[in-house]
Amino acid sequence: MKQPNLPTIGCAFALCASLLGAGCTGQRPQLQPREYRVKIAQVQHCDSIEIAEFAGMVKEAQSVNLAFRVGGAIMRIHVIEGQQVRKGQPVAEMDPRDYALQLSATQAEYDKAMDEINRVKALYERQSVAEADYQKAKAGELLIQAHLKRANDQMADTKLYAPFDGYIQRINYRPGELVNIGMPVASIINVEQYHVGIEVPAALFVLRHRFHNVSCTPTIGRSEPIALEPIGHEVMANSNRLYPMTFRLNPRANRSIVPGMEVKVQVAYRPEAEQRTSVPADAVFNADGQVCVWVFNPADSTIAQTAVTPDQLAANGTIIINEGLSGNEFIITAGVHSLSNGLKVVPIAPKAATNIGGLL
Repeated sequence: MKQPNLPTIGCAFALCASLLGAGCTGQRPQLQPREYRVKIAQVQHCDSIEIAEFAGMVKEAQSVNLAFRVGGAIMRIHVIEGQQVRKGQPVAEMDPRDYALQLSATQAEYDKAMDEINRVKALYERQSVAEADYQKAKAGELLIQAHLKRANDQMADTKLYAPFDGYIQRINYRPGELVNIGMPVASIINVEQYHVGIEVPAALFVLRHRFHNVSCTPTIGRSEPIALEPIGHEVMANSNRLYPMTFRLNPRANRSIVPGMEVKVQVAYRPEAEQRTSVPADAVFNADGQVCVWVFNPADSTIAQTAVTPDQLAANGTIIINEGLSGNEFIITAGVHSLSNGLKVVPIAPKAATNIGGLL
């Protein structure tokens, strides 16, 4: 039986050992760190708006009593109660006979006096009259002119006109009745604008500079809210410890609204001076019993777990944050449960508006 060649077998073992030794002493391939690509978004400011409702009353912006500036008998009343009038439209007329006679007499005196005055002026120019006589004539001219103007004004004051567009609210006299100077013959209300008055508690009165908008709707019928413009308020509370506030209403916004009508006033206001923030709902997570978000640091591309105090879920799907964010931060908006504190991330650039479907 042929014996195996031992040197040959030894060489084979030596070759295997050298190969195994080379495999054990070689360097392993280095593993590249995982790249975390994340979506980020900037925190949004969020103004909290609250609504308070009050009962209001529509009032005329201006009510004026119309009266004659002279006394006498009323000859005509040109309007009726409830009638709409335009500025300058006749309202009432007084019997002008006495004032017409007075005007005629004053006019005659004026004409006679002016003839004498003009004669004195002509003589003065020729240096045929003394300076004292000339000055006396000039004073007489001013006096007779004032008498004539007064007579003309009294004649004109026998007619009463509407001072602005409005409605005749009340007529106090009838034709034939005697009235003295200043006695209200009729009253007219201004329809160019209305006022709406409400009474608010002190807690809302101190926030009046934070009113966002104010509107009203009639308590009867259907109507879109009508914008109101603040025009004034009282700085002292009334007996009910409420503060009266007045707003301007444009009557053209709803022709069915008239003075004396009750309306419901809605006051939208910001209850807090500081602006709150809002974040996407997917950016919020729970950690160690706290509500948190990941805040991205652009300086070193790391993220930090930040505790926040949420308020409520908004209608647009975001969460309103009361505390924890200033509004200038960038936060992670997706995959928040797979991240860790201090992790370096790579923000995903938002898609361009012209990159339809994100193909570019």
